Amino acid sequence: MSTILTAALTHQFCYRWALHPLSDMREPSKLICWLTDIESPATDPKEREDQLNHNARLHLKASVTEVDRFFMRVRRALTMAERGVVSASSDRRLWFGKNAYNPGVPIKLLEVFRTYFNYCEVGQYKKTPAMRMGLARGPVAPEDIMDFEPAVPAGQRRRVPRKNSTSAAKPTSNKKTPPAVAGGVNNQNLASGLSNSI
Repeated sequence: MSTILTAALTHQFCYRWALHPLSDMREPSKLICWLTDIESPATDPKEREDQLNHNARLHLKASVTEVDRFFMRVRRALTMAERGVVSASSDRRLWFGKNAYNPGVPIKLLEVFRTYFNYCEVGQYKKTPAMRMGLARGPVAPEDIMDFEPAVPAGQRRRVPRKNSTSAAKPTSNKKTPPAVAGGVNNQNLASGLSNSI
């Protein structure tokens, strides 16, 4: 805890970064900073000591391993999220052959993956992340998410499309239906012109 308390103020926002006492192969020379310390210091010495010990335990748990693990799962599961491949020729340039041309497509895929990861995939202790946070009582089947229809608000009825009855006679009219026109071009004439040109 003394390392955290004596950490120097750095950065333009005056954050206190302290060197983590335990480093491993995944996170060598790890620095930690508590950005959300909004609790006022206790005045009683015993309470203050308990408060500092609690803060030290929280600092020991600081890690980005789970975030790295999630990013790795995204890159493995979605081909559009893979890193670029370094080509052996052409001066070691990166080739992004699997990336999407439309940036909206990976956003939609990430939304689907995030929902599946949080609600469907069972992980540690046979629980999903949503179950561990109390957002779900059990794992949700992907079919239940894809086929979900929200409940109709009270006082409203769901509109059901009418079915055409086969017994009812269709009204006949003497009017000729005009040919379909799309963009000012007669489709029948266009089709006949194409067949003649072939």
